[in-house]
Amino acid sequence: MIFYEFDTWIIPDAVRYIVGLPSVVIGLSVVCYSVSVLGLKNTYGLKDGFIDKPPYSYTRNPQYVGDIVMIFGLMLFVNSFDMVYLFLLSMMIFIIMPFAEESWLVERYTDKYIRYKNKTVRFI
Repeated sequence: MIFYEFDTWIIPDAVRYIVGLPSVVIGLSVVCYSVSVLGLKNTYGLKDGFIDKPPYSYTRNPQYVGDIVMIFGLMLFVNSFDMVYLFLLSMMIFIIMPFAEESWLVERYTDKYIRYKNKTVRFI
């Protein structure tokens, strides 16, 4: 489906290549770096210690920020009116997910997470 719809909308090639592709690369790089700092156990929800060093000292959700940037870049690069809804829905899911996770993190890490939450923004 995605190949059938590739480059069928109104986004100019310059935007697709100058903004879209770098956004994909930057977003994917942020996700990979964030996972490497947090560790796979913490990423998958297994308690492996609280992490608040960069990039987690800048934002509480660097993986989601990277995912959103990457999906935005894919949306531009794919340039499909039919697929834009899927991309926007995906970005909305990554925006909503932290709200569901925060109560679980407070329960798991108690005061440490509450202090972290009070000094670190949810998204950049």
